[in-house]
Amino acid sequence: MASDAVFGQRMTALRRRARLLVAERAALGAGACAAGLCLALVALDKFRILRVEWVHLAALVALGLAAGWLWGFFSRLRDFDVARAAEERMALKERLSSAVVLQPLAANDAMIEALVDDAAQHLDPVRPSRLFPRRLGRRGQAFLALLVLAAAAAILPELPTFQSRATRRERAALRKQGETLVRLARRLEKRPDPHHAKITRQIALNMKALGKDMKTARLTRKQAFVRLNRLEKQVAQAKREMYGSPGKKSLAEAASEIKTAGERLAQMRAVEHAKLMAKLKAGREAKSWPRAGEGKHLTQAQMKALEKLASSLKTSQSQQLLNMPEDLASKLAELLAKNDVQEALKILQRLAHKLQSQKTLRKLTPQQRKQLAEELRRLAEFLKNTDLDALARRMLELAKALERGDLKLCQNCAARMGGT
Repeated sequence: MASDAVFGQRMTALRRRARLLVAERAALGAGACAAGLCLALVALDKFRILRVEWVHLAALVALGLAAGWLWGFFSRLRDFDVARAAEERMALKERLSSAVVLQPLAANDAMIEALVDDAAQHLDPVRPSRLFPRRLGRRGQAFLALLVLAAAAAILPELPTFQSRATRRERAALRKQGETLVRLARRLEKRPDPHHAKITRQIALNMKALGKDMKTARLTRKQAFVRLNRLEKQVAQAKREMYGSPGKKSLAEAASEIKTAGERLAQMRAVEHAKLMAKLKAGREAKSWPRAGEGKHLTQAQMKALEKLASSLKTSQSQQLLNMPEDLASKLAELLAKNDVQEALKILQRLAHKLQSQKTLRKLTPQQRKQLAEELRRLAEFLKNTDLDALARRMLELAKALERGDLKLCQNCAARMGGT
């Protein structure tokens, strides 16, 4: 009976040790599978197909190890299997497994009792840790290899040593902008607008997501600018929803401003035209027109140039291009006052289509281009912050191109203005 108890204790110790090793082996196998999956996820992340954070990768590996260990620890492990494994290592030729099977009958049979006693004597000096030593094995080696590969694939491409100088500069700039966006998002989360919490929360989430992508260099410079522009539009839209648009003008107000400015400009042109015509008339009557401070007279070509200038002062450049009976600003003011936006857009599109022609642009003198640019700039200022704000911006771009005298740029800006 004493040998029975000793044998039972030794088998319990061996079973405990074997269960631990089975759990470790299962954990390494599941961990190897998880590390392989992490390697695939890292590849998808580097090709910008799927976003994966390092926290998710670590959690996946930990989950694989834990799941494998639990499965191995709670799996069924019989004393017979432990005895077979032990006797193979000790070269006992089925003494232990036979003792395990026949142990319940030992009280009634002296031979069986002797068999159990022999098994107990062989197990008594054995230490479970030496009989079942811990080894890494193929599963452990596969786990470590895949884990190192996944870590290298995630870390090495991000190191400055493996990047060009231009890439390092671009990533540094994006990282700095991303950190700024994340700080702003956190500040917005801490102090949200109580009356518009949903809008504020959504903007903060979008801002933080963009900031993190820029910090981790998941975006190219172009992609970052596109998303940043989209975020700015969202913020502007949210401001309009939250606080309204106090600075926005109505088209009727813009029409009134255009009409007033147009009348004032027409009066100024009329005065200049009258002065110039008076001088030309005096010059024709005297058959000469001395320059101030000089004793010379203007030539016939100079007289014709002044006549052409006087004629151009009668109407605006836009009116001449469109061959309209009235001034463009006056016509637009009249249409916008009636809220006839479509007709006003048609007239402006006609002007844009005219300016898309290089032939038309070449006919304009530098002075005429400058005058036309001034007219477009005034119209853009009046239409700013109205429902035609986008058109006003394109009109201003065209005015700047005309002032620079860049005909190719003028054509491009006119094409964008005509497509508004």
